[in-house]
Amino acid sequence: VGESREPAVDVVAAVSAGLTEGKGAVPGRAGTLAPLYAAFATGLAAHLDDYDDTHLSTVIHPGAVCLAVLVGLQDELADADAVEVLTDYAWGVDAE
Repeated sequence: VGESREPAVDVVAAVSAGLTEGKGAVPGRAGTLAPLYAAFATGLAAHLDDYDDTHLSTVIHPGAVCLAVLVGLQDELADADAVEVLTDYAWGVDAE
């Protein structure tokens, strides 16, 4: 995520770092956060760069939301079936 070092993401990471422990990584950043906060920080970073996956005909930006959840839950999904995870991601994008 190109915007993972933006000040807004720094604030989320700093505030959430002391709240709970976790193993959720935020792409482009060192350390880990609780899955909820890792997903939030990843989604925020993705939304700061809104045109990386925007579908201009519908003006939606589905990857930011759906991918952020998967990144935040990466430890919980480590043993999950990859096809199932990608299918769930596709359903999330379609639902958005």
